[in-house]
Amino acid sequence: MLRRLAVGAVAVVALGGLAGCSGSSSGTASSTTTTTVPKHESAWVKQWKPVLTNTYSPAQQTFLTAIQGGLVADVQSAGQKVVAANTALTAAITSAGPPPAADATASAKLVKGLSTELLLVNEVLRTCTSGTQECQAAVTAYGENNSKQIVPAFTGLGAMR
Repeated sequence: MLRRLAVGAVAVVALGGLAGCSGSSSGTASSTTTTTVPKHESAWVKQWKPVLTNTYSPAQQTFLTAIQGGLVADVQSAGQKVVAANTALTAAITSAGPPPAADATASAKLVKGLSTELLLVNEVLRTCTSGTQECQAAVTAYGENNSKQIVPAFTGLGAMR
């Protein structure tokens, strides 16, 4: 028997296959849209972008779809994939070395956002075994982190092309 999560209007942001330049999240009480003017990606971004495009973005899409679908087993499986993809992307960013000066601010925001995301996805995995307020809060925090930290940082680095 499949269990369903009762996660009402979930606050999530889709990375949109890296095609868009803005992200948004919506919850039951409010809506947030974040827009950052994109720039051309640096050689530094090009070093880790394949992990973003081929691993991280697809894992995010699967996770967001699972959250919206509300099946516990799907959320748990997809969440584990996001944890692995987040770890792979963080490792790729680290191996690329220090960012150029022009990317330093957005890079710091991205690294902070990815670190926070890892904590939040683990919280979703821990709490979303049934429809609870704790689960809803974790999912909402995950969506807010993506819309306020990760998507603007990717856009600021020119990685959202």
